[in-house]
Amino acid sequence: LFEQTGYPTRISGFDEVWKYLDSMHDLRFDMNLGLISQYDDRDLEFIQAFLKTYDEKVLPNLHKPVYPRASFLRAYYQYKVLEKLVSRSDLKIFELGPGSGYLSLILALKGNEVSAIENTQGFFLTQSQLWKCFEVSIHHIPWWQLKQLSGQNPKADVFFCNHAISEMSRTAVEFYIRLASRSLESSQNGYFILDNIYDTFLISTSEIVEL
Repeated sequence: LFEQTGYPTRISGFDEVWKYLDSMHDLRFDMNLGLISQYDDRDLEFIQAFLKTYDEKVLPNLHKPVYPRASFLRAYYQYKVLEKLVSRSDLKIFELGPGSGYLSLILALKGNEVSAIENTQGFFLTQSQLWKCFEVSIHHIPWWQLKQLSGQNPKADVFFCNHAISEMSRTAVEFYIRLASRSLESSQNGYFILDNIYDTFLISTSEIVEL
């Protein structure tokens, strides 16, 4: 889809990662802010500490100053969805298409074991730089290793696939649903969490539901 629409997916170096640190959620700040009906003290403390670390360790490395706004809020909402389902913070989690990287980062900071699969060079480098600044350990799987996953059975309690699924072909969706199914087999209460399967481009919503 990115190729068809001309969306830029490559950067020439780390000095361009600022382009992706608050992307994919243009003009959605107010909407994403309102997705969480109430922020408790723990939420506010976490967000305050997160922004402090971002100011100290991420901003100085950026060619242009970019702050985590709409993309971060959407990621935090997705984390809150998981928190309502599972109270533990020691989960094995796979995220497909982390985008700006905030959801995987939040989950890792909360104490979960996180693996993330990224298919584009620009987002992969952005995620790498962001996670490095926060000094978290995330198993980061690049686009050139995706084929290796077809024969593996990685274990997970949660498989996240947010807006990325609406940007895939049917073949890609089939591949990742099989991967998610294998990953969740050994979990007592496995969750496959999707966010937005309605704004699709290369596959219909009904096809995703069928798969």
